Amino acid sequence: MAPSSGMRKYPPRLYEAGKTPIQNRSMNHSCFLSNIQMVKENLREDVWSALRESAIGVIVKLKELDYIWSAKVVHYFLANQLAIESSHEIWSLIDCMPLRFSLYEFGEITGLNCDPFDKSEVWDVDHQEFWLEMKVPTSDGPTLKELQALFSVCRNWPLEKRVMVGLLCLLSIGIFDISSNSRIPLHCAKRVLDTAAFQRYPWGRVGFCSLVESIKVLTYEGKKSYTLHGCVHVLLICIYESVIGVGEIYGNRIEGADVPLLSWHGSRTRINFSDFCAQEKREHQKIRVRHLIMKPVEDIYPKWNNDTIYTDLDNMIKDILNGQLNEKFWDAMPATKFEKRKYGVAASVVPNVSPSSKRRKDTEPADVGEASDMVAAHNVAILGLASTLEEPTRRRKPTLTKTQVWSYVGNSTVRRIITAEKVSKQPYDPLAKVEAEKLHKVLDFIKSDMEAKEPGSGDESAAAMLMFYRRSMQEQSPYSSSRIAFLSRWFVNSWVNDYKKWEKNTNELSELYNKAFDGEHPADFVMGKKWVVDVDDLFLCHHVNGDHWVALHIDLPKEVIHVYDSIHTHLSDKQMIDECRPFMRIIPTVLNKMLPAKMRKKSDKQFTCRRHKKIPKMRT
Repeated sequence: MAPSSGMRKYPPRLYEAGKTPIQNRSMNHSCFLSNIQMVKENLREDVWSALRESAIGVIVKLKELDYIWSAKVVHYFLANQLAIESSHEIWSLIDCMPLRFSLYEFGEITGLNCDPFDKSEVWDVDHQEFWLEMKVPTSDGPTLKELQALFSVCRNWPLEKRVMVGLLCLLSIGIFDISSNSRIPLHCAKRVLDTAAFQRYPWGRVGFCSLVESIKVLTYEGKKSYTLHGCVHVLLICIYESVIGVGEIYGNRIEGADVPLLSWHGSRTRINFSDFCAQEKREHQKIRVRHLIMKPVEDIYPKWNNDTIYTDLDNMIKDILNGQLNEKFWDAMPATKFEKRKYGVAASVVPNVSPSSKRRKDTEPADVGEASDMVAAHNVAILGLASTLEEPTRRRKPTLTKTQVWSYVGNSTVRRIITAEKVSKQPYDPLAKVEAEKLHKVLDFIKSDMEAKEPGSGDESAAAMLMFYRRSMQEQSPYSSSRIAFLSRWFVNSWVNDYKKWEKNTNELSELYNKAFDGEHPADFVMGKKWVVDVDDLFLCHHVNGDHWVALHIDLPKEVIHVYDSIHTHLSDKQMIDECRPFMRIIPTVLNKMLPAKMRKKSDKQFTCRRHKKIPKMRT
């Protein structure tokens, strides 16, 4: 793309180039498709069919896909945002190529109704009777937990009421994506009582607002975690659709789907964006992207009540439309999130189309505008002066400190900072013979350091568990049941360490165990399946006595831990029970916290430990 001439500003980076926050496996959301599966299992097939045909049925169809979520790809998009003043859209950089995520992209990907809200609509419905039947406060919408508590009692309800419960679950999980303890807004929840009112409502606009508003208030550094609301899966699909190479390599496209949200399987393959961008440039000379959904110039912005055109953003969009985007703009003077600097880029030859009458052009204070013009003029003058220099300016002669005899030794390019007054005049010789005593001390230290491995740090067991996990995630699992999960060896080790602290204070248990229950931790073993609800059996390797490995099979429904030990004589049964105590005690605590009382009666009873004897013994 040839840059245009003149001086134009674009939105700066949200974070300075090279200082983008990394993905620390800390993205949280509540749009778990496994929760939607509970709706199907408890409200029966006739409700599921009705939900598929509803105004938000695309969420149900997404659950039916073999779809894999990737938080790392979405985090890269979020952490590389541009600092956009508009509260209704997000722009992000892939290398030097800006991408837009607006109501247009959300609507195209989901197929949901994204029309403006009808302010002239006069509508209401009496919800109190049904709310009281659901045991929900009449002044609020229901929570997902309140709805899930109905599953065991509403199976004999009429189809119409069961569909209402199902729709409310979809709103909580797929549209608002709020925690199971958060309430659906009442004015939205009541619409399930009126089929026509529910079907005509712009749920796409509601879901988009929930997602974008949660993004706009976030920072991506200095915190261990952050939480998104709304249908986060749309962001991932937007990246697959907009970054052509990412979609081709990692997206696993499905042909013939109705909407883009249902057109991708996704994958768990780890993506290194630096390597990806380098490969794209080698093969295609640039990063292939779709910057935005193309619309007529007069409709390039989705319609909102507070329609404001921001100059920097408008400049960039017009240059994109005209094919004159300055792709080197962000490389020249990257901004940080603490300061928005003034940039000068080429002006576009896009005709200055007047916005609709409902939009107003944003204005800057006179002093800021004049200051920016002065800065731009000053930069041009400096560049002109630099171009007239016949040779680069010379570096000043370095000044040595009192203790620094000289800056270089011989022809060495390594600077020597001297701390003593009397120093050697000879250059350092790395091949000189070392005194025998010093050499022995170094070798003894290296040997002791190599032998002092962390307990349970064998790579073989970690690799084996990762292999078992990946096999379980294949489209055709080699295992006899899909209701199984494998635990990372690192997570098991931390579990054992946490137990020692938890014994002293049983109120302190990391939130990571809640994520593990939901199948969202560790990041390398994400399955999206909840214990007991979707998973019956946990499998893990356990390092006991500091020198021995055993395999554990934890049967969650029967509350039994099966121990498989190839050397029975290594530990007594009592010692083995003590080694398994972290799992016997903490798992019931997690289940008490995460499962409703109607699904599992709360109990502090430990899991039973059962050590099997009739297994092949290890040859010694």
